[in-house]
Amino acid sequence: MENKKSKDEFLEKNQKIDKEKRFSFSRKILQIYLPVGFMGLLVAIIIWYSANTFSQIPKQYYPLFHATMETKIKTTIAHLLLEEIISGDKNVNIDEVWAYIDQAEWNILAMLNGGQNDKGTYIPLDDPEHHKSLLKSLEKIRAFRNIAKERYANPDRSIAGSDIDQYFDKVFYSFLNQADDMEATLQQAKTRDLQRVKSVQIALIVLSFLLTGIIIVILSRYERKQASYLSTLKAANQQLTSSEQQLKASNQQLRASEQQLKATNQQLTSSEQQLKA
Repeated sequence: MENKKSKDEFLEKNQKIDKEKRFSFSRKILQIYLPVGFMGLLVAIIIWYSANTFSQIPKQYYPLFHATMETKIKTTIAHLLLEEIISGDKNVNIDEVWAYIDQAEWNILAMLNGGQNDKGTYIPLDDPEHHKSLLKSLEKIRAFRNIAKERYANPDRSIAGSDIDQYFDKVFYSFLNQADDMEATLQQAKTRDLQRVKSVQIALIVLSFLLTGIIIVILSRYERKQASYLSTLKAANQQLTSSEQQLKASNQQLRASEQQLKATNQQLTSSEQQLKA
């Protein structure tokens, strides 16, 4: 009976260990697979964010830089054409001058408020300095238009070297300087956006390394616990095997005792029969 009880205790202990292993497996799913899945998601986010951002920056900034250059070119052409008209060239139409100035002003408004043409889509920047520079550029292109109209309306007072001619050139170069400032603030905004993207990338990469370290620690702890469980299970199985062998030996001894008892009973029976005789 005692041996049977011992065997039952070891069987119960073995079942308990199996339950702990199943529970450990469930925890492994949460402790290992979940962080690994999160890390995979984080890497995917890094790749997507990098690819998407670096593709969006050129798409946003190229039209703006092009519009800035176009603004300076159109205004310069308008300036030269008006000079030719004032000098007496009958082959130049004043409507061309206004058309170039209109195009230059449209480019500034497109950078300021957004717009679209055959050159691309203009997406306004959320940058206070660039916004401020655009407003100044818009003010100066309109001042250039006004002085151009005044000079065209007064050709006799607009000859080369006159006060209005000098003021016209002054307004023109003031606009070009402002356009240069507009381009500089645009470049600064682009640099800040690229730096921000790089900072986010670095932060995500550092986070992925930290998560990798955490996963390695979790895996290491799990492996140690798993080795401990296997060692305990192995010891329990060895004890169970030893108990089974002891139980088998006890059963053999019990059978031998039963046989001896049977032989003794037979001897007693034989002795009783002899006494009766």
